[in-house]
Amino acid sequence: MRNGVRRLRTQRRCRVCRGECVEDERHLLKCGAYTELRVAYGINSNCVKEVMLGTEVRKLAAFLYSVQTLRASILRGD
Repeated sequence: MRNGVRRLRTQRRCRVCRGECVEDERHLLKCGAYTELRVAYGINSNCVKEVMLGTEVRKLAAFLYSVQTLRASILRGD
């Protein structure tokens, strides 16, 4: 929901890469904007379950924090 208006799943396109990715739970594992971060943190699967079970907790937390920081920076126009 954005500005009180509910959007259809197909309308939730990534505002970071401006691609065809739908911003959902799996988005971080597919979006081209986060490729370098996935490589840096050794996230090499696009399966949420595999990543959650096969990645050390601190590394996963650091990856998610880095994604959040990068996304905020891009959307601010930094």
